[in-house]
Amino acid sequence: TDDSCITDPSRQQCVNYTMPDSQVRIDTVLLCDSMYMGGCSVSSQCDNHQASGYYCDPFSIYKGICDLMAMDQCKSYISMCQNKSSVVNECKIDTLVTVPDNDLKHNVIDLCSYYYISECDGCSLEICNGSLLIYSKLCSALSYMTQCEVWRSICQKVPDWDICQLDEVDTPPQMLMYFHLGIRDYILFHSWVPHNQLTYIISLIGIFFMAFFHEAFKVLKSYFEARLVLSQQHSKQKDKKLFSAPLTYNTINSSMPSPEITYPPFDCKY
Repeated sequence: TDDSCITDPSRQQCVNYTMPDSQVRIDTVLLCDSMYMGGCSVSSQCDNHQASGYYCDPFSIYKGICDLMAMDQCKSYISMCQNKSSVVNECKIDTLVTVPDNDLKHNVIDLCSYYYISECDGCSLEICNGSLLIYSKLCSALSYMTQCEVWRSICQKVPDWDICQLDEVDTPPQMLMYFHLGIRDYILFHSWVPHNQLTYIISLIGIFFMAFFHEAFKVLKSYFEARLVLSQQHSKQKDKKLFSAPLTYNTINSSMPSPEITYPPFDCKY
């Protein structure tokens, strides 16, 4: 039977064998019930019609989980695909999440220390259900950080998925009252909120020029105020010299016009 390809995948007739979807889905549900992993978030996105395409293939999700965590529900996959002599093409299918869930949890905890969101409260190394979604939400605001390298690689494969579109453009910034590395903060105006690295850099350039012109106006103001003070001091010194000089005949005479004296003509008859 075709199911014999699970136990003996080296036979040539097993090249095009595909594991029954019903079996794959049941094993995936059991895996996610026992330990929620990144592949479980992918499965949830696909089941809720929030994602579609190649990486929503049930076997791709199943393989992604079993490659990272060899549990009892993965026995069929291990027997069929981790056999070096296997010829089953389905085993070559690509998977979306290729890092262990513990790595995602570590990244989430690290990112939460820089940028707090409400989901950070329920996430620890012991339990962090929906770690991929929380991780994606954090990386949408901190995409430039090294902890988001996995998220960037995922979004190169599925750029249209919701986990790659969580930029929270419509969500108001939190205005954290301490030093942090997030880029979504109000800058002077309600509409001035950088949402990505490019707009953040443009904002920094804008703030630099605003600070430059502010300081330039302060320098010009100080310059003209100094000139005004010097002009007033010079005027006061000039007035002081004028009113402090002694009043003499010469100073009075020089300051007053000389009267013009006229005499009547001389008459010789007398």
